[in-house]
Amino acid sequence: MLILKRTYEENYTKGTINIPDIQLNTLELTYRNNQRNISCIPEKRYVIKCHNSPKFGKCLKICEPVYDIFWTMTTEEKQSHRKDSKLKEVNDRSDILIHSGNAVKDFSFYNNKDNNNPNQLTTYLCDSKGCLLVGLNLFEIKDINDKKQAYLTDSRKALTLLFNYIKSKGGLIELLITSRKNNRNNKQSLKEEINE
Repeated sequence: MLILKRTYEENYTKGTINIPDIQLNTLELTYRNNQRNISCIPEKRYVIKCHNSPKFGKCLKICEPVYDIFWTMTTEEKQSHRKDSKLKEVNDRSDILIHSGNAVKDFSFYNNKDNNNPNQLTTYLCDSKGCLLVGLNLFEIKDINDKKQAYLTDSRKALTLLFNYIKSKGGLIELLITSRKNNRNNKQSLKEEINE
């Protein structure tokens, strides 16, 4: 099982997924009650399968099992379960993918890394309407309106690594989406901390 650990920010949701020998970064929309096109999906257990999208090509699709018995099946049974199309779309959503991309919001910032032009304006456009973006590096910066934003780099490479790992596991793997323990922006995490 893979585990995605999220941290909720005002303008984005960042996270990490570990596969052997590497930690991948994720970027998603903020959580807005699982509304289509403007929210990340809820925290829970899902299934990821290798997928070929007309728009994104080789990517991964996040699904839910049709029957709860799926979670107690053997790996062999799960593989045949997938072939029998016993997986469904994420509740109240469609085509939730893990694909390459850089940002989940349109924003611009002044890039001070270029010594020849220290005030070079860099712009990122939104690459997600509810899907998960994956990258090797995640950078958090202040945009031109002084709001905290984030972007990913090396996204295609990260997607290839994740895709190949899942393919090596039979093209299907479980994913648990959860939040970091000290994430004060997440009401559920805060509730759990209070009840402990």
